[in-house]
Amino acid sequence: MRTAYGTQQLLNAGYDGTGKTIVIIDAYGSPTAADDLALFDFVWGLPDANFAQVAPFGIDPTDPNNADGWAGETSLDVQWAHAIAPGAKIQLVIAKSNNDADILDATQYAVDNNVGDIVSQSL
Repeated sequence: MRTAYGTQQLLNAGYDGTGKTIVIIDAYGSPTAADDLALFDFVWGLPDANFAQVAPFGIDPTDPNNADGWAGETSLDVQWAHAIAPGAKIQLVIAKSNNDADILDATQYAVDNNVGDIVSQSL
């Protein structure tokens, strides 16, 4: 990933995201996101992540297959953000569903509360 996006040279120069927060907005979240990230970090030799998550509007129930799909995507988003910027804090903001209005609400929450410096969404 670092090669594909040309970020290794930045890491080599000391730019690792320290002092920045990456906000990731995904629907439904992932009940295993923190554990998945810890395993990912161990396997790839990354430092422990500064990771937090919030569901400001709760999480609506959904079909298990839909929830599982989002959970996998959410974990991947968190892991690769940390791989690209291992010094940055990762803040997951969970939208209560994958409806556009709920994704926008989560985005507005992140903006209104100045949750971070960079926003990433995977839709």
